[in-house]
Amino acid sequence: MEAAELSDAHRRQAVGPRALRAAACVVGLVGVALRAFAVGRPGFWNDEAWVAISTRVSGVLQFLVSLSVTPILWAAMLRPLAWLPLPPEISLRLLPLGFGIATLWLAWRLGGRLAGHPLGGLLSLTVVAVNPVSVLWSQQLKPYTAEAALALLAFLSADAAVRHERSVDVVVLALVLALGTTLSNAQLMVGPPILAALAARALLRGDGGALRRIVVAGMVVLLWNAVWFALFVRAWLAPMQSYWGDHFAPSTHPAVLLAFARQSFDRLLGPGLGVNGTWLALGGLAVLCVRPGARWAVLALLLLAAELIALSATGSFPLDVQRTGLFVSTLFQVATAAAVGSLAVQLWGWRSLRPLALAVPLLFGFEIARDHQWPPYSQVRAEDLGPLVQEVERERQAGDHILLYAGSVYVWGYYQARTPVVLQATEHLAGWFFVRVDDPDVTMLGRDDIDGAIARAFTGARRVWFLGSRLRPDEEPMIRARLATRGRVVREERRERALLLLVEPP
Repeated sequence: MEAAELSDAHRRQAVGPRALRAAACVVGLVGVALRAFAVGRPGFWNDEAWVAISTRVSGVLQFLVSLSVTPILWAAMLRPLAWLPLPPEISLRLLPLGFGIATLWLAWRLGGRLAGHPLGGLLSLTVVAVNPVSVLWSQQLKPYTAEAALALLAFLSADAAVRHERSVDVVVLALVLALGTTLSNAQLMVGPPILAALAARALLRGDGGALRRIVVAGMVVLLWNAVWFALFVRAWLAPMQSYWGDHFAPSTHPAVLLAFARQSFDRLLGPGLGVNGTWLALGGLAVLCVRPGARWAVLALLLLAAELIALSATGSFPLDVQRTGLFVSTLFQVATAAAVGSLAVQLWGWRSLRPLALAVPLLFGFEIARDHQWPPYSQVRAEDLGPLVQEVERERQAGDHILLYAGSVYVWGYYQARTPVVLQATEHLAGWFFVRVDDPDVTMLGRDDIDGAIARAFTGARRVWFLGSRLRPDEEPMIRARLATRGRVVREERRERALLLLVEPP
């Protein structure tokens, strides 16, 4: 009789976790659907074409030049995808989509670990699944979803090292942190806070063995990161500083620095946690401090935030940019949701507080949904010039010239019929690359030499094709007016933020 009663009790206790896992499967499928919805539409925009060119260049040296800020292993993984019998807009985007989907599973796992209950995993999964920034970059050919996935994997590996206290888990953590840099530039910033938090934990507990393991792992990771930074990262820091401009934290006064940091975290956390995201995150970290097994993660996240603020103040990390900060926003979103789940579970243990235990997740859901950006799969950066380039390449005839808008050169570089050739930039843009426009029938149209470029394009031309994207509002009418003085527009095609004109001289 007692055995039967115990068996029934175990079954009743398992109903909750089983229901939560079933709900997680549904939420996960929703997250996958949101991410897969717009993959393949439209063509590659400027920054995607910048990455995609690495799949079309010839030779190892050209491949290395075409990397720039793109992690080497991430770019190498694109090569076999380019061989798939699919449009490249689908096949190449499978890589960020795959990492975006992996982020869902990792959020579920890490959220459950930090909360000590599957409810924390479900809430973490839900927040990440509908996060519009995560959804958007799962559909774009950029490595930001890999950065988010590997950051979660690093924290999950550190959690295993904390729970099991085995040397093998520390080795796995070191491998994730070190080798992860080949896929994610952000891993260089994720490693130090995690290792410092684990070392502090071992030191406070007086665990000399754990401290030695962490110190040895930290030295190995530090050595690897130093070499990797010198070989593949340092070269493009200077151009990044000029590119991001005002996105670095001002270091003129501590109060100004803190105000910028607060605004930056509001911007990073807002899409996933709502307008009060920063306060929710701080409250979540306070709740997680109650759980001894999660305190290391709280310390690591606080150290990560401090590190990023310091790097931003030195002009090394654009603190208020959502895409480059996707890894840190995802970590804080998972930790906050895990804290809500942990709090709800703790309250549920008091019969009189069970209504409050039910209310806490509901209030959390209401807060993040209040000003949520729907639909989250909106492709705000569409620049669909690629199909127009392919159309011109198919239909151009002998004697045709092409007038190419300078801001579209990377899209042209990828979609042109010729094998693209890239050139290493020098001086203040060292670490970046340019596409060499070596087709004698193609003339570049810059913003400072419109008349001269048009005159050169029409010299000896039977017809002139104009291709441009991301034109400024005042540039299109200006270019049209100049072209009208040279001939008659016999064809016009538009795609999103892209324009094709065919002009025949009189």
